Amino acid sequence: MDAQALIKLCKSLSIDEDVKDTVTLDGDLHKNGENMISFCLAGRVLTTNEVNRKAFKNMVQQSSRVLREVIVESMGNNTFIFKFSSEADKRRILSTGPWHLNKAPVVLTEVTGLGEITKHDFSQSPFWIQIHSVPLMCMNNEMARIIGSKVGKVLEVDLNGTSECLGKFLRIIIMLGITKPLKKGVRVKLQVANISAVLPIFYEKLLEFCIICGCMGHLFRECAEYNAMQPLEQGSCEFPYKEWMQVKAVVDKTKNKYRGRGESSKVKSPDEVQDQGNNGGESDPNPISQSVQDQTHDPAQKAKEKQDGTVEVEWSERYRQQLLNNPADSHENLQLERLGFGEAPNDPRSL
Repeated sequence: MDAQALIKLCKSLSIDEDVKDTVTLDGDLHKNGENMISFCLAGRVLTTNEVNRKAFKNMVQQSSRVLREVIVESMGNNTFIFKFSSEADKRRILSTGPWHLNKAPVVLTEVTGLGEITKHDFSQSPFWIQIHSVPLMCMNNEMARIIGSKVGKVLEVDLNGTSECLGKFLRIIIMLGITKPLKKGVRVKLQVANISAVLPIFYEKLLEFCIICGCMGHLFRECAEYNAMQPLEQGSCEFPYKEWMQVKAVVDKTKNKYRGRGESSKVKSPDEVQDQGNNGGESDPNPISQSVQDQTHDPAQKAKEKQDGTVEVEWSERYRQQLLNNPADSHENLQLERLGFGEAPNDPRSL
């Protein structure tokens, strides 16, 4: 039987006609099923290469976040089911993301409903972001959620024990669409005083991303947009996205299902990135891909080192003009009339 005949035969078959019996999950059966999936996570590695199940299991088991044995089973299409021995272990894995395997993003999600993995969304992952240069009047829970909603779905705002979040920056965890370009900033305007500001966004534990299109999962030399350019264009093109968008996680001792492990809120310099893991210090079991550091050679865009070895981002008039001269960037307007804010001007250069 040839392939076309086989396809025609399969189309003529109907399973529904023969399925008359129904199994109803109620009482203890339903409770047992819910209890089982409460210890499970579904995960997908976003790569075109086939992922080894054993390697994936070792990544989780050796992360030092898991205290007991983890069962890992492949569901096909680089999708896996993790069965933990305790809910605490499951929460530890969720809280220490984002994860990656050989620089490929790993999206983890809790199993819901009946546990139909094919219906789970693996296009989003929680990320802590920092929004800098925020006016003092905007440093509260309500404003942080409004500003953060322009980047993604807000899951939590890092507060200082009150409804305010005073500090050097706003820190928000958002559900980030990992297949979409990263946003570099958000524009706000104080309508009463006619004052506008562009607030830069920094991403904690940011995975490998392209400095041409701003998407995660590939470098600029693998970018379709870059490869479509002529050689002369490639040599003179400017990179819209920079490595300073990556920052280390903030030390945070508050425990919940989203908070992750961190060391510092300071931006890493290119030298720090290059030397990470080679200085004999303690290695992070969930290493961040840092190969983006080599994508740009523009010294004007490098972070400025301080005498103590740390660095700070040059959030200056030069950077402000760089953002404002690119109106196509994702600097969303905030509609905040109720709080005294108005619509941002159509011409970003009017700031």
